[in-house]
Amino acid sequence: MNRFIQIAASAIALTSAAGAAQAQQSTSFELNGQVPLTCTVEHYCGAPDRCTGIDLSQPVSSLTTASVSLVCNGQGGTRTIEFASANGSKLRGDETGFEIPYLGQVSGGGGNAQALPMLVNNWPVNGTQTRSFAISTNLNPYNPPADEYRDTVTVSILP
Repeated sequence: MNRFIQIAASAIALTSAAGAAQAQQSTSFELNGQVPLTCTVEHYCGAPDRCTGIDLSQPVSSLTTASVSLVCNGQGGTRTIEFASANGSKLRGDETGFEIPYLGQVSGGGGNAQALPMLVNNWPVNGTQTRSFAISTNLNPYNPPADEYRDTVTVSILP
């Protein structure tokens, strides 16, 4: 009888283990991750260099200087881009300090040429979106002294 109890107990234990294994035949869990929106801004002045080879001997009515690209991994939405000038939208002579005011305009910006800083709204953030930046000199009468004139334009993505 003792042997019978041992066999019965073993059978009950095996049945319980098999039942427990059948109750837990699968499980699931969620995987979750995020790819954050990243954007960079780049420029290209072309060849020959349109940014530093500007002929200022005559007024410039409109001259495309740079192609500016916003490169983002977004699938929709827009950003605001700011064009700012180190000299307050003026080309300043290295030796004379004489200033030639200029206006900037961005293709697709939907506005007229204006002094910097200027904001360009609604720049798409899907892939690479390129627009051109043009300047026109704003000096009347136009008679700047001989000199090397320069300014630095900074293009920034605003939050």
